[in-house]
Amino acid sequence: MGDVSITVLDGDTLRSLHVSLREDTVSLTGAQVLDLAESEASRSLLGLSLPQHLKSSALRRMNIDGVDDDVDFRRKELSPEEASRKLNEYLSAIADELKDNPLVASNLDGSALRMLLEDEDDFAMIAENLFTDLDTEDKGMISKREIRNAVVNMGVEMGVPPLEEFPLINDILKKHGAEEEGELGQSQFAELLQPILQEVADALAKNHFAVIHNIKIVNGSELKKSTQVVVSGDIEPITKLPRHIGFG
Repeated sequence: MGDVSITVLDGDTLRSLHVSLREDTVSLTGAQVLDLAESEASRSLLGLSLPQHLKSSALRRMNIDGVDDDVDFRRKELSPEEASRKLNEYLSAIADELKDNPLVASNLDGSALRMLLEDEDDFAMIAENLFTDLDTEDKGMISKREIRNAVVNMGVEMGVPPLEEFPLINDILKKHGAEEEGELGQSQFAELLQPILQEVADALAKNHFAVIHNIKIVNGSELKKSTQVVVSGDIEPITKLPRHIGFG
């Protein structure tokens, strides 16, 4: 069975990242500096949108604490030198916060689904279990529309992103008639589920989906798991080279 791997984001990639502004940069507001820093941090963290609690904690490390301080800093005009210093200071603060409170994330790229589909026995077992869970009346038949619930029930653990965060799945379900009237037996259910999952896997291969797990790292290594929180974003290669950015 294809398991979704997890990655501990402890800020290590950010510590080697130094960002330089373009030479023609005249000035930037504090808001622009924060946006640029968060964009660079996201690129080095599986493309994740940074959680608000991470951004707030990092700002507090820069002595930007509370609504008034935040608003004042965002409105402030900064020289290129000050903007560059604050930008990299914010990146360092994010890295330090991640060192103390790492994020645990997964990159859903379709590989877990492809592994599942390639193993006929694994897929047959999963399809049977899903069908049994949905056949609450034990009739041996379920509504065709239950395919949607089957996909939802597979969840991130099996490599399927939440439908509300990855709406392309809705289009795939509609394409395969999963919203039409009718009933399915177990074999028909499996026959319909397979191409749907294949298309989801193909879609994820083209447009990766990153997930933050609500997992607490205890004593540096032990993972304490609870529920999951989903954050999505485009996946871009991690880079450790200096970047030159700014506004034209």
